[in-house]
Amino acid sequence: MSKMMFHPFFLMLAHWVNSHLIEEIQYLKVENQILRSRIKGRIIPTDVERNRLLRFGKPLGARLKGLITIVTYETFRRWVNGHIYKGKKSKAGRPAISAETRELIIRIAKENAHLGYHKIRGELMKLHIKVGRTTIQTILRSLGIEPSPLRRDSRWTDFIRTHMETLIACDFFTKEIWTLRGRVTVYVFFFIELGTRRVHLAGMTRYPKRRWVERRAAEVFNTMKNSGFEPKYLIRDRDGKFSEGFDSIMDRHGISVRKTPAQNPSCNIYAERWVWSVKHECLNYFTVFGKHHLKYIVETYVDYYNRYRPHQGVGNKPISGITESSSDGEVESISILGGMFHHYQRKAA
Repeated sequence: MSKMMFHPFFLMLAHWVNSHLIEEIQYLKVENQILRSRIKGRIIPTDVERNRLLRFGKPLGARLKGLITIVTYETFRRWVNGHIYKGKKSKAGRPAISAETRELIIRIAKENAHLGYHKIRGELMKLHIKVGRTTIQTILRSLGIEPSPLRRDSRWTDFIRTHMETLIACDFFTKEIWTLRGRVTVYVFFFIELGTRRVHLAGMTRYPKRRWVERRAAEVFNTMKNSGFEPKYLIRDRDGKFSEGFDSIMDRHGISVRKTPAQNPSCNIYAERWVWSVKHECLNYFTVFGKHHLKYIVETYVDYYNRYRPHQGVGNKPISGITESSSDGEVESISILGGMFHHYQRKAA
């Protein structure tokens, strides 16, 4: 990919935004240290407070070490791993629950296929039984009981498992960028092969009109066909950007459209998971200036994702596979997106 040239205005704006953010964060850190020094004794967060800390703290990773003060970083990592401590009398590790409570959790899950972990927890609270969401999740997953909405429609889960190798999904995600006219929202349209996890970037625009969506979809399918991959089924949600014309294009390519149940984005979980990856692994670290800048970042990430990034869903290997090479030789590092990612390989002899 060619190097991008940035207008001096964008460079100045990036410097202004970043310097102001750094100043604001530094002030908040100092203020937090002062407030924390005035508080005597240990602070024990409630379940709600702990969940909020986890929500905003996990994406920070190791960077949280220099920020967290309400508890130690080690305690926070135990929260992430599902080990909750309450009070001085608690022992390390996940609190044990009685066999009776365990059986009740399983009973509620089986009798109410529409209930997720939080609502099962709510039913238990009505009975004055306090059990954490993670504990409920662990118990049910150990028995192979899926969370709602996957449990609600086992036919949907069976359909995905049966047709995994010929299934694709599509969706949009948004990213706000800076332009000469201010901040605007750009819609990014993509497809993902469920079997291989390979992503196809369809395009990005501020105005995702139906004709644009149809045209971009047709281009992606021509590319898939030329590469030898011919999908048979497509999963999409009920977004108004997908028209009857869109479904007709799928039909002409021999693809049967499967719409997700209403208000159930988890039924398009593979596409949702990729949106999480591109945002939390890449886009959230950039202030984007202009559509061309966004295009460069997303295209570079997709190339890295498809060629180099290991995927747990395919045996913790890259989608393109592991190239045969000698186990000897110097290891070299290829920097991607200015060092955001690195690919390691052995130098050719």
